[in-house]
Amino acid sequence: MAGIKETEELVTFVVSLANALHSAMEDGMSWEDSFKLLPVLTKLPKAVEGYEQIPQELIDLDDQELDTLLADIDKLDFVQQNKIAILNQALMTGADLVKLVALIRDAKKAGGE
Repeated sequence: MAGIKETEELVTFVVSLANALHSAMEDGMSWEDSFKLLPVLTKLPKAVEGYEQIPQELIDLDDQELDTLLADIDKLDFVQQNKIAILNQALMTGADLVKLVALIRDAKKAGGE
């Protein structure tokens, strides 16, 4: 069992970011909304730090670890029946974010930056 530390950090970041964006956009975006986004954005480095471990964590995911991920989503006060859909989307969005970071990193290495 690989654990889920990296997966949990990425899922928590992605869902927290989406939640902060939703909150900021509810009444129209303003500069004050940056105060809602900034605390979440500071967690990005930690969220993507161990991204290469996430595929193995997901392969080894057991019921208890799934419950842990769903409990993390519960902390953000979502309707019960949406938790699985939110988790699935967070995993896909997180994976896409990590892929984009890796592509940019590789492009910069290839370009000599």
